[in-house]
Amino acid sequence: MKLTDKVAEWISRLRGTPVEDILPYVRIGARIISVAIVFAIASLLNTIIAKIIDASIKRRLRRDHHKVSEQRRIQTSGTILRSITKYALYFLASIISLEVLGLNPTSLLAGAGFAGLIFGFGAQALIKDVMSGFFMLFEDQYAVGDYVKVEGCEGIVEDIQLRITKIRDFGGELHIIPNGNISKVTNYSGEGLRIWIAVTVDIREDLEKAINEIQAALDGLKDKLDGLTEGPTVLGVEEVNELGSRIRIWAKGVPLKHWNISRQLNKAIKAICDEKGIRLASPHRNITIETDKYPVEEEGKSRG
Repeated sequence: MKLTDKVAEWISRLRGTPVEDILPYVRIGARIISVAIVFAIASLLNTIIAKIIDASIKRRLRRDHHKVSEQRRIQTSGTILRSITKYALYFLASIISLEVLGLNPTSLLAGAGFAGLIFGFGAQALIKDVMSGFFMLFEDQYAVGDYVKVEGCEGIVEDIQLRITKIRDFGGELHIIPNGNISKVTNYSGEGLRIWIAVTVDIREDLEKAINEIQAALDGLKDKLDGLTEGPTVLGVEEVNELGSRIRIWAKGVPLKHWNISRQLNKAIKAICDEKGIRLASPHRNITIETDKYPVEEEGKSRG
């Protein structure tokens, strides 16, 4: 005797109801409980496999010395493996659940007719997202931890899945973008970002003196700036106008640290200009006042 029959018989004795009236409801309940158990097992397996993947990634990062870019690629591979595992497990759980409910998935999809057509159109967006995510990962467009700009959202890549990408901007907001909607990606996390600084000194200042003093001050910062990879170098005079002479400074820094480098360089330039008496440009205007052409005496006579 099946378990459902035993349960139906027990309930029948308890309530005094014929077994034939109770058995269909017991079978439906058993199927629902079976489906819940299937998804619970899938969720448990997903959690266990995700922890195994995370532990493997952390162990690999501790064991080997990798560049920052390689570390991000390794972390990205971990997120992708977790994503694939999750989709595979829940897809398998859905197929098993349909069979538990007495539905043949193959015949259901084949004979769905108009409903299947609607489902097909709805699945186009999902397939587009997954395929875009696959090629994005295959082409290594960006990785977890990269500083990127995607579809107007600028920030740090927090998670990459086959269907979506999560970006955390610097205000703390989390942007979730379907991979199929991504048409343009700007990745700032290369070998380094260029830092451009312009300082305009007064038009009357000695340019050679200003350039030499600024370069000497910046040379003293090379070993003190965390994340600096090249420079800083004074390139020369970029422009001369009515306000003064614009001097251009160039440097290169590690992504996300380049902002602090830029701030420190600006601070050092201002300090050396104050110390050496190098005047920075400021708007000024010459005003000429013309008096009357006629002396006061002559003006008095003419009135008399």
